[in-house]
Amino acid sequence: MEIGKLLKFHRLEKGMTQDEVAESIVSVSYLSRIENNKTTADQDTIALLFEKVGINFKDLQSEDNKIQQLLTKWEKPLLHNQAKDCERLYDQLNNLISPITRTELLIEFHVKRIRSCIILKKLDQVEISLNFLEYFYEKINVRSRFFYYKHLGNYYSVRRENSEAKMYLEKALTEYSDRIFHELEKADLYYLYSLVLDRNQDDSLSLSYANKSLDIFRQHYKLERCMKIHIQIGISTSKMGNVSRAIKEFKNARLLSLEYGGGDANLGIIEHNIASMYLVKRNNLKAIKHLFRALDYKIKNSISYITSLNLLIYILYREQQVDQCQKYLKENMESVLNFPQTNISIMEFWFLYYFIEEHEEKWEAYAKEKFFSQLKKMNLRIQIQRYSNLLGEYYQKKGAHKKASICYKLVIENNYVSLY
Repeated sequence: MEIGKLLKFHRLEKGMTQDEVAESIVSVSYLSRIENNKTTADQDTIALLFEKVGINFKDLQSEDNKIQQLLTKWEKPLLHNQAKDCERLYDQLNNLISPITRTELLIEFHVKRIRSCIILKKLDQVEISLNFLEYFYEKINVRSRFFYYKHLGNYYSVRRENSEAKMYLEKALTEYSDRIFHELEKADLYYLYSLVLDRNQDDSLSLSYANKSLDIFRQHYKLERCMKIHIQIGISTSKMGNVSRAIKEFKNARLLSLEYGGGDANLGIIEHNIASMYLVKRNNLKAIKHLFRALDYKIKNSISYITSLNLLIYILYREQQVDQCQKYLKENMESVLNFPQTNISIMEFWFLYYFIEEHEEKWEAYAKEKFFSQLKKMNLRIQIQRYSNLLGEYYQKKGAHKKASICYKLVIENNYVSLY
């Protein structure tokens, strides 16, 4: 907020007239011009006017300086997704920020608050900052504009609104300057952009930006970020058909995670991805081995656990281990009921359950009316390919050649690498 508006705010809060505040300092007309930001006064005059409304102007400036220091300090945990430090600094800033804080500080706070809400998984609170920044968009300075575009692109990426995410991340790319920002910000931007490109099926360009990001993070010995990028590169290369390279990237990610103590959650994701690659190579035994490892690392009764369990059940069924499939379906049915039934992993579980346990009429209806329509809506081509092939084989064995043909057509249309 401009200094004149701030003075006016406090004057009105005190219930004072312009005559009372201006007395012995400036004329009423001059005070009016100050309050309406039509002119500026020297620091001594401003200090005297604020003193009249009961505000120590030096203390006010000191508070603004503290906010600025905290905003600058906030950048590191925001960049590296450090949730605890991010939340601690957010709480400190939130206690200092008020409607009368200087506009440029409020803008910077709300720009960085977008990323904070993403890290703290409070996406429903982002709208507050978006509305504020839309109103003050013309006042966003060059430095804050880069963060605004980057964090906004990150926000839409998390929401899977890929066209919006791509647009804002590309704007951030044009705003980046080596003279203003640390190159780690560029590395983070490259990584975010590679994720969006991957979802837009621009695998080659996604791989290029992921490698650029990896080069920078590697130079700064950021092992956790390197680990995540190796996973991303593994995903991109697998979709380009280079499964052996993908396995190598996932194993590099595993080594990095073990080196820096990345925890079981990351190792569970990595083992799941390795299993997926061995499935593509039709090495079901190795795929099963790595899926058991993934389940050991993952938290039981979590969505991530169910995701790996689904793949395990799928492979076991292909290996004709139906009894094992039924055992795992029965053991995990109760926990699945605790999650939103629209979650794709939960829907996948129920498809497998109906397919293995129920009559054809029931799983056909679920597949047609809910499951495959949701897979198509989310553009989950690997899952469409996987389950279309499963149904194609089922119908072929049954002699329902027309239905089998429809399923195999879906497999071909959604093929990335090879048939499962």
